[in-house]
Amino acid sequence: GGSAGFRKLPGLVRFRARPPLHNTDRLVDSQVTVTDPVTGEEQTIDIKGDEAWTWGFESALVQGPISVQGEVIWANAAVADGRDFGGMGWYAQMSCFLTGEHRPYKQKSGAFSGVKPKENYGQDGKGAWEIAARYDWLDLTDAEAVDGELEDVSVGINWYLNPAVRLSANYIYTDRENLGEVHFGGGRAQVAF
Repeated sequence: GGSAGFRKLPGLVRFRARPPLHNTDRLVDSQVTVTDPVTGEEQTIDIKGDEAWTWGFESALVQGPISVQGEVIWANAAVADGRDFGGMGWYAQMSCFLTGEHRPYKQKSGAFSGVKPKENYGQDGKGAWEIAARYDWLDLTDAEAVDGELEDVSVGINWYLNPAVRLSANYIYTDRENLGEVHFGGGRAQVAF
């Protein structure tokens, strides 16, 4: 698949990202904070611009219990002083169902649908177990972001008790340029209605 987008901006350009755990702060940000050499006060510098473009390509493959997918995306904005300003990122992920299920794909909607365990948990069954790994990379240094490169490695396990209930546990290793490593852990319980 592919995508392209155009947005009119309210006079400011901002690219930022967080690790793949959404209750964390954004670790890279194109909004630059500088310290005044005379007063020592910190000041945020906004980057003025009126429009932004994005382009992306995505692919996925499911072969029995194994699935692989990835995406690459570019973003570019026209900045008020005439410069171009942007970034690039990509991810690749792989998962495997230890209990033999697969990720069903709906061609009409172009999206994956919910997993249906071969045996629901609690009915003499163990549910569906999936292990997964993912690598993310983002480079906003062209956008003059401070410490603008971010790498993440995630590993996780999903337990589908039945088609409506999923429990997940994830470990995420993040390396942000010049600031070093951060380790995250996360869990999630999901009920589909």
